[in-house]
Amino acid sequence: LALVVSGAEVRVPVESLFSLRPGELIVQSCMGNIAGHESGTLFASVEFEVVHFVPKVLVVLGESHSTIISKAIQYISGAEPASGPMHVVLDRILVSAVRVLRQVTSEGASTTAGREMKIRQLTAELNALYTVEQLLRRSSIIRKAVKHHGMEVHAAILDQTTGNVDFMGTHPMLEDLLKDRSAASLFDDQQGADSVPAQIEVNCPSDEDTDHVHHEGCSHDD
Repeated sequence: LALVVSGAEVRVPVESLFSLRPGELIVQSCMGNIAGHESGTLFASVEFEVVHFVPKVLVVLGESHSTIISKAIQYISGAEPASGPMHVVLDRILVSAVRVLRQVTSEGASTTAGREMKIRQLTAELNALYTVEQLLRRSSIIRKAVKHHGMEVHAAILDQTTGNVDFMGTHPMLEDLLKDRSAASLFDDQQGADSVPAQIEVNCPSDEDTDHVHHEGCSHDD
């Protein structure tokens, strides 16, 4: 039995992505596949599911073409401020989006489309890892399930154009987080806020592969 924290924009049954039947997964869906506040309903629901169902695997499933991630990228690129409800979700995603935008901007890109696709892909991946980190850092229940009951925690990305799920593996600082919830974060300034963590390898599209993409700004989800 596995628990999947997925984005709310997944338009097919999550079970079908893993060739399973309805009811064979525990699925919690929310915008941006975020963990929520430590004392909030989203966070408490994940903890309850871990205790009640005792899953062997917890997967944080991000989306390759998430609208909320595109909104975050637009926001830090100068778009109008988000509404109150949306801003709560964007606050979580901006942690990853700002870091990626700085890194990709410093690298440069020969085409705008290639740059935008790279920013969106990296932001989705970092956001999934950020949710994993927050769950491990804030929840003694989840840390105990990993340390003493063998539960695995993975980040993955759904490619919404193909339906394939690409697993990124466990958090690169998993052992440190299990030993000490105050361990350094991938997202701390001390870890290099202007760069994408070196532990993450991403196969980004080449500029030649993106020459045919029609450019309409950062959002390809509208």
